[in-house]
Amino acid sequence: MAEQNTENIIDKGVNAQAGISSVPTCLEFPDPFEGNSEIYQTRAITNIAGDFSLLQCRVIDLVVERLQSDIKDVSFNNKRPDQLDIFSGPNSKDLIEIHFKLSDFGVPRQKYENLRIAIMSLTDIPVQFKNDDPDGSVWSNSTKLLAGVAWKTGKRRKVWDAETRQFVLADKIEDIPGYRQRDLILTFRKEILQAFILEKDSGYVKYFKEVARGLLSAYSNRMYKLISSWVSDDKPYHLVELEELRKQLGLNDHIKIEPIYDDNGAVIAVNHKREKAEKKRIYENIRDLKRRVLDKAKEELEEKADVYFDYELCGKNAKKTTNKAATHVKFFVKTKLTEPVMVDFKQMVYNMLSIIYVGDNNLIDKLSSIVTDDNALAINTAINEEYQVILSLSSKRNNANSIATVKQRLVERILKYKSINIK
Repeated sequence: MAEQNTENIIDKGVNAQAGISSVPTCLEFPDPFEGNSEIYQTRAITNIAGDFSLLQCRVIDLVVERLQSDIKDVSFNNKRPDQLDIFSGPNSKDLIEIHFKLSDFGVPRQKYENLRIAIMSLTDIPVQFKNDDPDGSVWSNSTKLLAGVAWKTGKRRKVWDAETRQFVLADKIEDIPGYRQRDLILTFRKEILQAFILEKDSGYVKYFKEVARGLLSAYSNRMYKLISSWVSDDKPYHLVELEELRKQLGLNDHIKIEPIYDDNGAVIAVNHKREKAEKKRIYENIRDLKRRVLDKAKEELEEKADVYFDYELCGKNAKKTTNKAATHVKFFVKTKLTEPVMVDFKQMVYNMLSIIYVGDNNLIDKLSSIVTDDNALAINTAINEEYQVILSLSSKRNNANSIATVKQRLVERILKYKSINIK
């Protein structure tokens, strides 16, 4: 690879004991989404299975946004769940209320009626969470996301009495002047809110609020979170069973929502009508699934999101196959970095390899040949993780064998991205 001035990223010192030539201070590259708001979400919510509309996805997103302070208290400030305000005091009960206004959901006013229907439907749409037991067994729990929804009706039964200086029953129910039904309370069971806040082992999923709000397809919204959950994984691809993907996106149990109106035309309830058995599995034809779900999400994420994906249909052995024979989908995670940045980023990877494997030019060149635009970020993450271990070991005595083990482990991690025999 061509030489590059690395003065800004390489410190001039030499750590001979660790067997490395110099110490990097930082690796920086431009972020095209700088200024966006980071949202942390549990994997339980990311992987939730249910037939959600785009408006319902936005409701879930807003709940996650509202709970960010609690999520950060648990993940960054090491608070216990019982120390969170949302689970203490008046909220230390099984049902917990969170107050919203319709304007909070980022939906145009002309869509408020549709939003009300979408929210009311969340009290009845079945969803599924997966929980792991300590012994490793996986449970699939079927439940409802919302325990209840309460609206201010714009009516009042009491009026202010100036003489007694208190509210008294009115002769008839009155309209509140100028009031519109824009205040609501969402009620959750405690265990559902815990699924929104508490992450067990795998770490929170990070995505950008502005990207999620800008997506125009429910499938794009769901796939954006799913792909974001894979970004930090040290894998060249992710293999997902087709039936599992269909289940997660709610394609196997489609529900038709029918609003119920009062005499004044206001929605007072919704009826959830399950489609007939032969119709409830939507996009059964693999070509329709690709065109209506996967391709649509892929195109929108590539245009708008910081992460997107490519995919191919395959069998359970991960080998590409025909539409008819496909049982799995192989997803390739991609990040939104421009070509000039990726060239510099690959050079930085080369520089790091030169630091760690100083003098072994054959190994450095072969490992560098594996780096591509698509895997540079993941390989750089692996390098930095192992490099921190090397730095830690370098301060200890008799560390040569341990450092050699870490260097070999890094070689094996990089080789996962391409099959190359290194002697």
